[in-house]
Amino acid sequence: MALLETIRQKKIFLFVVIGVAMLMFVIGDVNWQSLFGQSPTEVDKIEGEELDYMDYERRVAEMTAFYEVQYGSDAQMQEQIRSQVWNAFVYETLVAKQCDKLGLQVSDEELTSRLTGDNPHPALAQMRLFYNPDKGGFDPDMLQNMLGIISDYENNGNAQYNAEYVEKLKNCWGFIEHYIRT
Repeated sequence: MALLETIRQKKIFLFVVIGVAMLMFVIGDVNWQSLFGQSPTEVDKIEGEELDYMDYERRVAEMTAFYEVQYGSDAQMQEQIRSQVWNAFVYETLVAKQCDKLGLQVSDEELTSRLTGDNPHPALAQMRLFYNPDKGGFDPDMLQNMLGIISDYENNGNAQYNAEYVEKLKNCWGFIEHYIRT
């Protein structure tokens, strides 16, 4: 009984203590950067290199488009794709640091040569996207056709192409370029 009487006498103090505790709990979960207009886009850091959320999502979209164009749509692959993009980021970050130390880099001319030149990268020959059963292997004309569709749509807004399909092709090509460069 004495305890209940003490609680009744100190109820305002208890309400204040409980209120402050609840306020501190809520404030502890507030993301202060987003309150002041800053968008926290850093997902993680690897050896000082930040992984930007938008870059990560762009690369996931590119790889997803590649797999959809290459193999067809498969919803179960999404988690696997996210994992592959993350692993690729870790690998590229670590290898890029070593390449920078050694002064190694791939020029735009070298990349273009390996993508559309006379001696294409062997990975292109393994992609079903550019496989021609009549020729029994890689067909550079199929690659040029894909690039032509993208270019024609971007330059002329050609209505004969579905915008969603062209966007998927652009993402697919972005993935291929990045893959060959790294």
